[in-house]
Amino acid sequence: MVYKYAFIRCTAMMSYSGQDNDDEDTAGISTNLGLVDSAGCVDAVKTVELVACPLFTPFLGISAAIRRMRKAAETWNSVRALELNVRVAIHRFEAQSIKVADYESDIASVCDSLAAMVPNVHELKLVGKGTNNIAQAIYGRLAGHYTEQLEVLASDQPIDVPHGRPFAQLKHVALSGYRGSGFLFPFMNPESIEHLELDRVPASHSWGAFHVGSENIVAVLPKLRRLCVNYSEA
Repeated sequence: MVYKYAFIRCTAMMSYSGQDNDDEDTAGISTNLGLVDSAGCVDAVKTVELVACPLFTPFLGISAAIRRMRKAAETWNSVRALELNVRVAIHRFEAQSIKVADYESDIASVCDSLAAMVPNVHELKLVGKGTNNIAQAIYGRLAGHYTEQLEVLASDQPIDVPHGRPFAQLKHVALSGYRGSGFLFPFMNPESIEHLELDRVPASHSWGAFHVGSENIVAVLPKLRRLCVNYSEA
């Protein structure tokens, strides 16, 4: 059914000025939300894809997408799958120099608003190779809203969940956890994992993500059916 999928793509190259902007044309939004809304099929939507292509930081695009979704409904309770794709046009070294601490309130605002609008997400896909520190912080905070309910988590960026909250029910996990000289891999319940794919894993990785509340150094995944681990050379 055509109305099971909704997309919002903010494709204009834009920088963040620190001021909110209600002009959707500025954000360059393309979407099928008008069709979904006019057909009265908001409750039929199961998957939402949100793409933001900022010049520096993605707040303008994501905020514009949230406002556009709210025109159709305050909450999208039927949505089970959410994909967020943040792409950055500037040089990767310049992108990495952006300080997350300067944008903490903006990160909290967009993530908390989006999670409140789509509260029943069980599948989260986070995309954006070459993204910046701001996008990575957004990914971590957004994922943190769903730690008790997510069953599927896929990301080609590190996931740093605030306060180290563990994922309780993950079944299918596909992550790339390398960031600079470190390795970010969220805590998760090992007893629920059925499918585990990890990319760019350093050889020194201790599998501590599966030792929540335990000093056990052995990772035991009793329901695991598929395991794929690609180690980094560094």
